[in-house]
Amino acid sequence: MKKFNKILVVSALSTSFLAMTAYATNPSTSYSVNVNANFITTISMSTTTAPSFGLLPAGLTGASSYAMSTTGAVTPTGTGAAVLSGTPVAGSVLIKGSATQAISISATAGTAGGGVNVTDAQCAYGGGASSDCFTTPILGAAPGVAGTALLVAPTISVPAAQAVGAVTPTLNIVVSYQ
Repeated sequence: MKKFNKILVVSALSTSFLAMTAYATNPSTSYSVNVNANFITTISMSTTTAPSFGLLPAGLTGASSYAMSTTGAVTPTGTGAAVLSGTPVAGSVLIKGSATQAISISATAGTAGGGVNVTDAQCAYGGGASSDCFTTPILGAAPGVAGTALLVAPTISVPAAQAVGAVTPTLNIVVSYQ
């Protein structure tokens, strides 16, 4: 029995020593991960032409609205609503940026001006077809460093009894890379 116990103890010590040796000599492993960064031209915008509705009647008894197309045509809605004089013009914004990265364009209402609000907008990018950019962003090709024109045609909502005078509600144009 003594001999068996000695063999068992030697066997247990050998196994422990081998386990410690295996653990102590296990090499560490290292792995490199690439970190990607892509630098592109910052998007910039400038107004070439601000949208203009011409002269509209003040003091109407009911609310009215004026929807502009990217060609500058205005459709008035409401009793007495009309373009009295002047030539309505759609706005034009020059978008500059990357020559290779496509963009997404949308419009949101900015601040009211004298009670008048922007409630919708049509946009045409780079000579393309006009579409509603107020509810659905439009996708466009890379604007390039020289820039690409965006035609902007807002719809404005005018309250009843609008006062005489010029107002300047705003429309926010949001452009981001896709």
